[in-house]
Amino acid sequence: MPDFGTESTGQEVVDAYPENVRDRIIVITGATGHSIGSAATLAFASAAPRQLILVNRNLEKSKRLISLIHEKAPSVSAIFIKCDLSSLESVKQAALEISRSVPHVDILINNAATVPGPYSQTEDGIESQFAVDYVAHFLLTNLLMPKLLAAGPGTRVVNVASSAVRHRTHAKFDDYNFSDGDTYTAFDGYIQAKLALVLFSIALAKRMETHNMQAYSLHPGSISSEMRASVSLDDWQASEKRRTEAGTKTEGTRKKTVEEGCATMLVAALDPRIAHQSGAYLKDGAVATEFIPVVDGNSEENSETLWKITERLLRSDFTWP
Repeated sequence: MPDFGTESTGQEVVDAYPENVRDRIIVITGATGHSIGSAATLAFASAAPRQLILVNRNLEKSKRLISLIHEKAPSVSAIFIKCDLSSLESVKQAALEISRSVPHVDILINNAATVPGPYSQTEDGIESQFAVDYVAHFLLTNLLMPKLLAAGPGTRVVNVASSAVRHRTHAKFDDYNFSDGDTYTAFDGYIQAKLALVLFSIALAKRMETHNMQAYSLHPGSISSEMRASVSLDDWQASEKRRTEAGTKTEGTRKKTVEEGCATMLVAALDPRIAHQSGAYLKDGAVATEFIPVVDGNSEENSETLWKITERLLRSDFTWP
């Protein structure tokens, strides 16, 4: 089996494990434009999945991606499910539509994210980054759980996080709205949302263990993409300052292409060698060894605390067989 690293591409990962893609039903959020989600989807298409389900709010960009899929693999079924992740009602409707469309879901990739920016709340009264990046994916995953369970052993959920979680050593999830913006910065909002995804993966892994299903989080790398280009200069400079002060900025690091950026996502989705490491955090094509994000020294305890906070926020109790 090949070893994957910083310069590995998503296509290389799929080429290594085509049997783990063939005839699978794959759901991915945020696969639009020049992005790691689109690159991952195109790599998946090369190995004959049964169906690719694109969950996002942009029909025109999805049509363009579906055209590219069919150019590469004319026989692959690819459909668009409209979903505005800033709306819990839209997430519920999308989950319902997906559930009506397929007998099961083999792989769910929670990839979508909103651009860090000035403080705002969604229509549901939740800080926007926390709502879109984390809460919407928590809800979508739990609503699709019957379909994930129906796929049986080997089913995987992949949450795209970030190495920015290294900057947060304590949890503030009981104040996910940052005191209605009084204590908010765009970078803090980004860190909090991505850290929530890491902890969500740990809690998911615990619940999925008895079903021989896996969950992972990951850092895709620093990537040249449409999303990176849309971050304001002020927010980017503030982020760079924080990284420099924390000693986590690496000078001269080459930015990954989107094809390289999706590789770790696909390792998390496909690599059989990490099946015994469910709940792990991946970076550069492998389970991270130099650091594992820890909050207050106990990630598992905090993952359960966050799960309960999110259930209260959603006024729901998610329990599975």
